[in-house]
Amino acid sequence: MTAKNFFTVEGIVCLLFGLGFLLSPNMITALYDETKLGLNPLGDLYARTFGALLAAASVSNFILRDAPPSIGRRAWIVFATIGNVLLAILNIKAIMQGVQNSMGWSSVLLVVLLALWGGSLLSKEKQLALE
Repeated sequence: MTAKNFFTVEGIVCLLFGLGFLLSPNMITALYDETKLGLNPLGDLYARTFGALLAAASVSNFILRDAPPSIGRRAWIVFATIGNVLLAILNIKAIMQGVQNSMGWSSVLLVVLLALWGGSLLSKEKQLALE
């Protein structure tokens, strides 16, 4: 469970969801949409904006795969870990409110695992930064 593996997996996840939301947000949201209402034009814009952010994050993750321990690398792990925790909270809330269907639990599982992985790396990164 190295930082290189974390950045690779996080990069792949960000790339897949990023391209999905950027290129076809209605298809992605249809997988999770319990209400079957689809996206209005503003929701489409926000989904594509989220996709653009994820696609950019995937590039950063791929660049960081071979980076040595540094404050910048540690900051990105903090960013990814906090982001995954927040995504887990938002998805659980959406499932409980009946906005997302049970497919949302797959997203919760994915981001919780990534958050735990990121959290474990943070303790290792701190030790490396102190050396």
